Amino acid sequence: MATWTWPDDCVDSRPEPAPKMDGADLDRGLGAPANQPAPKAKTKTLEAAHDAAPFHWHQYLKESVVGSAVYFDEGNGSSVTK
Repeated sequence: MATWTWPDDCVDSRPEPAPKMDGADLDRGLGAPANQPAPKAKTKTLEAAHDAAPFHWHQYLKESVVGSAVYFDEGNGSSVTK
């Protein structure tokens, strides 16, 4: 079986491996000094539901708070017949 390699003249379009991430960029972006630990995320789930014949509706939203920033991680909702 033949092995495919990038042509030498395609150096600019050759994919580079992603650098290993250690979270340092996130710490700098949050403004944390290098000698202090990164702030911890506080996660909570907000939920709402309602019964209205002939349906049951449910929705949730997971959020994380890191310092003064709020991140919406995941949300979903559905309405099903009873």
